[in-house]
Amino acid sequence: MVDKKIIQVFLASDENYTPFLAVTMYSILLNTNSFVEFYILDGGISKKSRQKVEKSVSKFHNKKITYFNMKQFELQKFPNISHYSVNTFSRYFIPKLTPNISKAIYLDVDTILTGDISALFDESIAGYPLGAVPEDFYKKNGEFLKENIYPKYQNPDNYFNAGVLILDIQKFIDNKYIIVDFEEIADIYIVNTCTVTNMADKKSRQILRRAKQINPNSILVIVGCYVQVGKK
Repeated sequence: MVDKKIIQVFLASDENYTPFLAVTMYSILLNTNSFVEFYILDGGISKKSRQKVEKSVSKFHNKKITYFNMKQFELQKFPNISHYSVNTFSRYFIPKLTPNISKAIYLDVDTILTGDISALFDESIAGYPLGAVPEDFYKKNGEFLKENIYPKYQNPDNYFNAGVLILDIQKFIDNKYIIVDFEEIADIYIVNTCTVTNMADKKSRQILRRAKQINPNSILVIVGCYVQVGKK
């Protein structure tokens, strides 16, 4: 039986990640009685793959699926490193895409739900733009950032998992958060890093230094595996 609650869930995927997208959606619907509105941040999913994803969850009737073409935002302009899909930046456009939604959940598509997602949706984030969980798996990430990349980093314990987020979309809009080109002066720079090779390490450091040159007082948000390597 479907209850009257409607839960908005954002998922980002390109063609390569559609099998994982289908599994994440299936796990949500399998465990949730509420109606779920899925918003797919589409980084290039083919018509055939869309059909496969939709067929995989066809037995569930408590859902609606909407696709947003993320190519309109020219994500390739974002500073991205190596094997990461630029579609990882899609989540930053959620307030622009759905300004009429007040609250939503964002999930990476490597997430499997084992319980009702409404429990997460109902969590209070007390007026903050987003709610997240500290990333305890890599306990030294914050210290590494402070010692090796950004000495002014105030709280090395303040490192969170960006793959599971509760979003207060109206709070983002009210605070007038906007996305600008990387070469423009900004308050916050988000850099997706990699450390697969020495060259990837070097490129990551160059981009981070470039951001601080543009605005020394800016906040750096560094994601990806570069922040997970050891101090050496």
